[in-house]
Amino acid sequence: MTIFLIEGDDRVNLSPALSSMYTVFVREHNRIADKLRCVNPHWHSEFVFQEARKLIAALMQQITYTEYLPVILGKEAMWRYGLTINSDGYDYSAYNPNVNAGISNSFATAAMKFVHTQIPSMLGFYENQTRYVNLEETYHRPWYAQQDGGRGMEEIMKWLVNDAQPETNRSFSYVILTWKISPSSKLLLRNNSCGRGL
Repeated sequence: MTIFLIEGDDRVNLSPALSSMYTVFVREHNRIADKLRCVNPHWHSEFVFQEARKLIAALMQQITYTEYLPVILGKEAMWRYGLTINSDGYDYSAYNPNVNAGISNSFATAAMKFVHTQIPSMLGFYENQTRYVNLEETYHRPWYAQQDGGRGMEEIMKWLVNDAQPETNRSFSYVILTWKISPSSKLLLRNNSCGRGL
């Protein structure tokens, strides 16, 4: 039986690794919501949902600014552009409610596309040793994450945590460039058309 995930972002089914990451954050949201509901039984369920959502957004920001961006940009660039997080908390005096928190067109259409160069050519499942599957076989097949009674997701997450991140550069991985089926060509075409819009 084919199972697709329903999520606020339609990319959830593109890759079992993405499906696994989405599932981890949804489960963490629900765990936090359960704790908030226990501590605040008078809160309306929608308020509990939104408060847990804010905490997940903060968690993602923490991971992005302390784990991911320093590796991508380097610590010097993080300091130069004021992207570091204080170890003793956030400086609320620097907050400006008039700053547009939206994403600029140039970032959304060009700069962020570099992430696609980090797509590995293989998907790994780690259980005592790593078992690899070609990326083409897993694209738009989220059930890889659901195999073995859900253990597929656990094995993918172990691989993501333990395996080296592909090098970030200006080129797509070989598998994306040579992939003969439509999903990767759509990715390349979408990236090209986004770049033309600048």
